[in-house]
Amino acid sequence: MPIFGRKPTLAEAVDKIRAEMQAGTLPGEVLDELRRREQPVVSGGREPPGLQEMLEAVPGAAALLEVGGRMVARNAAMMRLLGRASTVLETTRSAELQDVCARGLAGWPQRRELTLPALDLMVEAHVTPLSHARALLVLRDLTAERRADRVRRDFIAPGTRRD
Repeated sequence: MPIFGRKPTLAEAVDKIRAEMQAGTLPGEVLDELRRREQPVVSGGREPPGLQEMLEAVPGAAALLEVGGRMVARNAAMMRLLGRASTVLETTRSAELQDVCARGLAGWPQRRELTLPALDLMVEAHVTPLSHARALLVLRDLTAERRADRVRRDFIAPGTRRD
């Protein structure tokens, strides 16, 4: 492949490097650079945390969402809350939560309290947009808290009346 006279295309350059690697004629410094780039980025002598480790560190139920509200990864708390279904809508049957997730996936941070009747839950949903058309969904179960508020209101309200 003549290289002089014009710049090679990327495909030509890749083919040339592959041929030299197979023939064993690739310069040592190029091999060293390729080996260096294969190694993971190391911080403080350790590998950076993986996705699952980071999701487990999030307080509350957390999941990584992709287009359509598909949960591609989730922590144990999310697993307990929503189970193994592949999408938010499939699990919750909540068009409102699906809409919150869609807005987050479109790049708009969302925070909303929702009732999920299919699961008999009240949750606070936070959706944070991420790169590559992804978003982080964090749910906080408010069910017990809201029921306690309702009992407190029902118990205290009659006693505060003045006749």
